[in-house]
Amino acid sequence: FAFATIKGVVCLVQSESAFVEFTDSTSVMLDVSIFRHEFVSMWRYSHTVQIYPSEIGAFVALDTQSVRYEEDSGTIFLAKDLMWRL
Repeated sequence: FAFATIKGVVCLVQSESAFVEFTDSTSVMLDVSIFRHEFVSMWRYSHTVQIYPSEIGAFVALDTQSVRYEEDSGTIFLAKDLMWRL
């Protein structure tokens, strides 16, 4: 999971593919799941987009210790210490 800007909007994202370091790549498309902010430290799955790595900006990976993902409901909870830093 990570925070990233996509088309100028800050999003909580997840990608099954490894994010490509070369942001000028136009031949590889990534499937990226977008999560919308629900309440305080809770985020919920919204939709999946296919984008080029060059469309991702301000990428900040989140420590897996700070994220609890309930896949069956599509809900993510972020640790309180992480939320304070944001």
